[in-house]
Amino acid sequence: MARARLCSVCDTPLQLTHLHELTGVENAWHVQLLQFPVLACPRGHDRREAYADFNVDWSEYLGYRAPIWSSRKGLLRRRHVCPRCGMQLREPALGQLDLEAQGRGDFRFSVVVRGPMRRCQSCATSYLAASDSAEVFEALADALARGRVKRY
Repeated sequence: MARARLCSVCDTPLQLTHLHELTGVENAWHVQLLQFPVLACPRGHDRREAYADFNVDWSEYLGYRAPIWSSRKGLLRRRHVCPRCGMQLREPALGQLDLEAQGRGDFRFSVVVRGPMRRCQSCATSYLAASDSAEVFEALADALARGRVKRY
């Protein structure tokens, strides 16, 4: 049987709770994590990830499984195209993506990403350029740091 994770200050068992909103910023990117699941001390001392590989699981979801990254085509003049319909995407403009992310099991939460996005004129879907992924993930890390959420 797994031992309960304890608070690093008062040794009280941490309890699963959801943080209403965490916000992070990196350059032009703003990220909100809504209803983010954490293990928290009831006395407010400590906040930890929901389980040991939680950060890896939801980062992998956003990085690989969420349909948010534009494709690039072309040999000499590379251009961003819609992964859905193949149409060329517009130049970046301020946009917003609302995503439902999840870890293992029922650990679900919402992610709102705001920043310069490319929009498809044909299917009206917004995408991020893969070159922006580092800044988006830095904004996510900033949100966790501001919310005082530590690694498991």
